[in-house]
Amino acid sequence: MTQGKREVHTVYAKTKEECEVLLGKMIAEVRERIKEEKGR
Repeated sequence: MTQGKREVHTVYAKTKEECEVLLGKMIAEVRERIKEEKGR
């Protein structure tokens, strides 16, 4: 668990639109992982 610490996530994309889509997916995955960790 990374409570109180920052994590670095990098997304690479050729267009702004592609970047926004990838960021949305990454944010959803990170939020899901945090929710699972809080449930432990």
